[in-house]
Amino acid sequence: MINRRIMVSGAMASFGAIVFNASNTFAESITHEVRIKGFKFVPEKINARVGDKITFINDDIVPHTATANDESWTTKDLQKGESDTIEVTSNLFEGYYCIYHPNMKAFVKITKQ
Repeated sequence: MINRRIMVSGAMASFGAIVFNASNTFAESITHEVRIKGFKFVPEKINARVGDKITFINDDIVPHTATANDESWTTKDLQKGESDTIEVTSNLFEGYYCIYHPNMKAFVKITKQ
């Protein structure tokens, strides 16, 4: 009888691990919002997973971009009230800035699933 309890407990523990792993593997993507205001990216640092999206919204009265430091990706020129969205990939360059205002800098920390 003791052996059966151990086997059932072991089976339940295994099942729990499978569910946990499945939820990590099939996690839904998230859309992160980065506002551009006061000549800053807000927030300046975000954590994102591969498959997530990042929407950049310009709240300033002048145009801005969000452009990778290595220029491998960029948003369109964002006028006041405009937005653009990028998708996070495993090879996305994480640091970015505004082409028009190079002192505006921010960072995306990418977590691989």
